Amino acid sequence: MRKDIGLTKREEELMNFLWDYEEPITSNAILKFCENRSWSESYLYVMLRSLQKKGLLQQREPMQYGSQYARRFYCTMTKEEYYVALAAGKDLDTKAFAKNVVAMAVKEGKGDNKELLEQLEQMLKEASEGPPEKEKK
Repeated sequence: MRKDIGLTKREEELMNFLWDYEEPITSNAILKFCENRSWSESYLYVMLRSLQKKGLLQQREPMQYGSQYARRFYCTMTKEEYYVALAAGKDLDTKAFAKNVVAMAVKEGKGDNKELLEQLEQMLKEASEGPPEKEKK
């Protein structure tokens, strides 16, 4: 992953939609679902290329969309993973960082460790499953 993964305001708006959508999606579907967007159709393609170069999006196999085929895009990391990567920077001891994150979560939980453990277990389960395969209809 590239070091410069920081998002512009419009890229962040698009990524927030994609993180909420949670499934591979075509650019046509993005345009359909993002009617109140702050970017033009042509700028969407610029952002998709930029987000791929930053390592935040990847393409899935194309799907038929009308009489043409459209590429589907999916997020390569969750919103949480993005913010951790952004905060981590290039020269990070990831094991130490992970321990500090867990320590902060325990401190923030203020004694409700059972719920914290359940959340961490769910996150680990989701991380091991990988990206979703289905397209929303």
